[in-house]
Amino acid sequence: MVFQPKKPARLSKIQPLALAITLLIPLAPGDAMAETKIPTSLKDCKAPQTQIAMNFCAKLDFEASDKKLNTAYVAARKYMKNFDTNVPEGSRDGVNLLLQAQRAWIDYRDKACASEGYLSQGGTIQPLIIFECKSQLTDRRTKDLLAIVSQD
Repeated sequence: MVFQPKKPARLSKIQPLALAITLLIPLAPGDAMAETKIPTSLKDCKAPQTQIAMNFCAKLDFEASDKKLNTAYVAARKYMKNFDTNVPEGSRDGVNLLLQAQRAWIDYRDKACASEGYLSQGGTIQPLIIFECKSQLTDRRTKDLLAIVSQD
């Protein structure tokens, strides 16, 4: 007996129309997804209503915190570099120590927040938990770096 593949079933005249309508319904005005507005800036994040919006706002908040952290790090690095000029030449290591500390801290932050988010693994809230954790730790680190600068 020779294997003969089945011929594909023919669509009735109504089936392609039904398929097209089914695919277009989500694009219709008034659809729940069409009404969901994703914030585009932190100004739009006063009261996010959906999990997607909350996650996005948490990401924007973290990015703003990270920007402040980077500014504080540059100031702390400048302070350390200046401080190093007042230290005997063989002992000048402030900038390098700060760099090592910052790299270790970033690794700590990312792993600590990943472990916190792990408890919600696979859930839609996981990004929110991770970004909020990163924002909180980043804000604390920014204060620590600014404390270095304000030692005078």
